[in-house]
Amino acid sequence: MKRSRTRGVRRLRRLILRRSLRRRRRRRRRDAARTNPPGDAQAASRQRHSAAFESIREALNGADRAVDVLEAIAVNTPGAPPEVLIKLRIARRVGPRVSAAPKAPPTTPADKAA
Repeated sequence: MKRSRTRGVRRLRRLILRRSLRRRRRRRRRDAARTNPPGDAQAASRQRHSAAFESIREALNGADRAVDVLEAIAVNTPGAPPEVLIKLRIARRVGPRVSAAPKAPPTTPADKAA
């Protein structure tokens, strides 16, 4: 009897816990819907995006200024190895390098027949 009673208590606890979790979830959804209408979420997202864009732009501009200073120091330092300037100029590049000539699209058998 004791064993079945503990099972019943466990089941009852689980049931109460599930109900309370469901209530919490419902309250959170309801409160979120009240405080953040769908249009506000989109506007907030746009605002965060533009703020992130501005902070990234400021960081990149600051990095450009720092590289300019380092390059000026390397140019004006007598006896500085020339590899330093080459490495600084390479570090400034961002993105893929442009090839000399663009590749022609591959021909297909249908192209040859025409």
